[in-house]
Amino acid sequence: MSKEGADKVGNKLANAALILATCLGISALMIAYSYLM
Repeated sequence: MSKEGADKVGNKLANAALILATCLGISALMIAYSYLM
């Protein structure tokens, strides 16, 4: 595998992890908010 190919795969994984973390963070905030209200 070329270095560029590995970089592209790494970027995709990083983006997926970021999106997942954002979704988890938002749902955690929603749950916390609904408990507080």
